[in-house]
Amino acid sequence: MSNTMTVNPVYARKLMFQELTSIQSAIKGLMSMELSVVVTLVTVHCCADYNKQWELAYTTKRQARCLKIQATVYLEAIFRNSDFIAWINLGQDWVYNLYTLYQIKVVDEIGLWTHHGIDHFTLQCANRIQIRVEETLYIVNALGVSTSLTINSILMQLRGNSWTASVLNGLIFNAITTESVNDSLVRNTANYFAIQEPYQAALAYIHLPITSIEQALFDQLGPFISINLIWIPTLAELVSIASAFDSVVRSLCSTNISFQIHIYSSHENDTAPPKWNASSITFYGGNPMCTDGYSLNFVQQSFVFTDGCARTTER
Repeated sequence: MSNTMTVNPVYARKLMFQELTSIQSAIKGLMSMELSVVVTLVTVHCCADYNKQWELAYTTKRQARCLKIQATVYLEAIFRNSDFIAWINLGQDWVYNLYTLYQIKVVDEIGLWTHHGIDHFTLQCANRIQIRVEETLYIVNALGVSTSLTINSILMQLRGNSWTASVLNGLIFNAITTESVNDSLVRNTANYFAIQEPYQAALAYIHLPITSIEQALFDQLGPFISINLIWIPTLAELVSIASAFDSVVRSLCSTNISFQIHIYSSHENDTAPPKWNASSITFYGGNPMCTDGYSLNFVQQSFVFTDGCARTTER
């Protein structure tokens, strides 16, 4: 017997970006991943090594702000806990030490990360994939008969061209594939891949000439693929207010037929500020990741995870 309950797709992202960020969860996860998955982790690396000798950020400002106390900014954290033999040969002592790593114990790796001041492993948010989650309860009675109940189930989905967050932050896979032969990802080296074109990495995600929206994004937020997109946990006060509101609505729906009919009928409320209704104002979109848009005379839908920038919707 098997039963399935529906679950909000946001739940998977809450698990990934808010709850499964401990260094123990990260190390176990990295050790179990195939290399093809490891190279698609969404993060902007700051340094190759824990000692911060080799810098990797695409811009000086990004390098200055990205050295937070967390593991995703270090490429070494990825190398140590994945199939390093399958990576490109990078050379010398640091790489030799990585080659000698076999059957690392989780407790030892936790100790190393802690020694370097690392206390969490949090990936950048992205809409490249819908994260898969499946949580099942198994109940066995006194006769040994088992029953399963899937309480949360979300299928994994690759979103292809709908990966609009790629203009904000990218993958190590893309960084490697945009290089020429014998180029380096390490800043301030003689063969640094972006020494001639400082924004070389971004060219894998945008097309020249850039649009007015892309220019605004560049001027106000920063260079492409060097912009942090971070999961912000919902405020406890907001959760409390939403829960209280939901309880009131449910109570009224169960006791007031007129209210029930009204609440389930199709209606929309315009929450745009009145000043935005001026005919002299034009709008270029509600999603900074949809950079190919053009000006319209109405406020557009704010960005959401599933926005593939395929059509313009009035809010």
